[in-house]
Amino acid sequence: MPTGLNLAALQPLIALWYAPQVTIVLNRQVPEGVISCSATPAGCTFTPTGVKVEAIAVELHRVSLGGQLVSGTIVLGGQSAEQ
Repeated sequence: MPTGLNLAALQPLIALWYAPQVTIVLNRQVPEGVISCSATPAGCTFTPTGVKVEAIAVELHRVSLGGQLVSGTIVLGGQSAEQ
């Protein structure tokens, strides 16, 4: 039985619709983790601890609604998992 998360196996997202003001994305998978920095030449490293998956994400980029500019993300079917 598999254990832990295989973050290397994440599938690419599918951009269903893209326009300057609206983007609709299917199956967006975003790794979550911890950033650690040191004074060594290696600098900062990202250690994955989980993944956030959004079935459908609608991103608004400065959309005019009722005379106001609106930006933000509407997520349908969001889940997250941690190792």
